[in-house]
Amino acid sequence: MADVFDVTVGAEMIGEEENSARSCWNHQLLPETVQNLKFSGEVEIAYSKTEGKDLVFKNCIFDTLSIKNERAEQLQEIRFVHCRINTVRFFRSDVTIVIESSQIQSFMLDYCNIPKFKTENSEIKNISFGSSSKTNEVLILNDSYVGKFTNIDAEINTLELHSSHMGSLHIDDAVQLLEIKEGAVLERFFIDNKEELKQFLKTLQSRQQALRGGTVSQKAVELKHQHQIMIAAHDQYADENRFQEMDMCLVRLRKINCRLNSLSTNNPVKKAGYLIESLVLGTMFGWGVQIINSLITSLAIIAAFALIHFCVLRDSIGNNLQCIQVSLMASVNRFFNANEIDPVPILGQFDTLEQIIGVIILTILTGVIARKIIR
Repeated sequence: MADVFDVTVGAEMIGEEENSARSCWNHQLLPETVQNLKFSGEVEIAYSKTEGKDLVFKNCIFDTLSIKNERAEQLQEIRFVHCRINTVRFFRSDVTIVIESSQIQSFMLDYCNIPKFKTENSEIKNISFGSSSKTNEVLILNDSYVGKFTNIDAEINTLELHSSHMGSLHIDDAVQLLEIKEGAVLERFFIDNKEELKQFLKTLQSRQQALRGGTVSQKAVELKHQHQIMIAAHDQYADENRFQEMDMCLVRLRKINCRLNSLSTNNPVKKAGYLIESLVLGTMFGWGVQIINSLITSLAIIAAFALIHFCVLRDSIGNNLQCIQVSLMASVNRFFNANEIDPVPILGQFDTLEQIIGVIILTILTGVIARKIIR
């Protein structure tokens, strides 16, 4: 076996005067643990091996650390323990990355295929996954803090936050599974691509539907998890003045709130009230932000009352085509409260009811349109 490379070359022991030399550890056999060293220059590790399967940096200080170890024969995991680093960049790497009790200003992945990225009790100001990188699992655990996590042109299967804090999560493609566990905080969430946001919202809906046979507790946990994600996304899109995406999140958020309220009570009257709220405010009026729902509701109301007119007037008019025409005209007139046109003789209560419904729907529709125009 080749001799183990002396990693102290170009470094100083912690507490000694800094050495600013650039160190290149290329095709070297490294010790399993590198500890108590301080580098003020750049350290580059490329295609190196270790005596075992892991490479551990313990109690080390780096300015810039670049690691490239694609298809390394032995190296499976790189771990940072009690380290302080300004910049870490992994390039064409395929190892598991673990960060424990460390402070990192900037962490970058480029052209990597990482099985797992895990951080525990650490502070990372900025994480960037890009350049066609792939990561199966990202775990932000146990009092970790991430200022900003940016995922551009990279693929992440699962991203989980456990008892940790993330300032913002910005991705251009939807993460297949995003989990915000109890005790975790996500302040801002942003998907750049609107179509990907739609797909992400559909995924959340599918996850909720998959729990139909689950317990109340399981449903509540899932909905609370989704609620935090939608709050973070809504607030971020509001800051960016991206109103279409903000409204998409608002609709989902109101559905979640209504469902959570229903799960929180055993009173059948209250449950019925929340169901009616969902049907009326959601299905009929689109939660006050979707124009199409109010338009479809308007057409449905007009058609329903036109059918009532038709049933009443069919015998007196005789001609079905003419009766349909008169019935539609009468229903439209009453819906829009066009009283200057002579009303068709019909039961007065139906006339009044359609006029009241018309005023309510048109008021809501006007408000939705005005809201979109003003913004």
